[in-house]
Amino acid sequence: MGYLTRKQKQHPHRHSSISPLKNTHIVVSSIILALIMSTTMTTPCFALDNSISWTEDELAFMEEHPVIRLGVDPRFVPFEFIDEDGEYKGIAADYLALVSEKTGLQFEIKDVTWPEAYDMALTGDVDALPAVGKTEEREEHFLFPNRITTIKE
Repeated sequence: MGYLTRKQKQHPHRHSSISPLKNTHIVVSSIILALIMSTTMTTPCFALDNSISWTEDELAFMEEHPVIRLGVDPRFVPFEFIDEDGEYKGIAADYLALVSEKTGLQFEIKDVTWPEAYDMALTGDVDALPAVGKTEEREEHFLFPNRITTIKE
């Protein structure tokens, strides 16, 4: 989900080299990834009222960015797609509905083709690509996490 340029990945602590737009992408992607993991790791999913301990930075980000612009693939069934009624559907849409429920964040779907959504991610016109596959070409532009670590309760 998240992405940095290769140059930014090599120097993660040099904040002056990360533009505010790219920094926003990093934070958005990190929050969405953390939320997806927190909602999928609970057993059973909706039976318990699990509270999430947000950091001050996460709370500030959510307050400053209540709407996240998503670039989606309108025909990537079953992961994400736009149905005949113009609604965003699929596995990613279901996860994002849970994220919205837990955070209050809203997601704005751009009604474009996948190539347009991808280009919009490169230029910063969308904040996240919720269901993007890892390829060599994409690794040149985006940062893909190597693994996700969770704490067993």
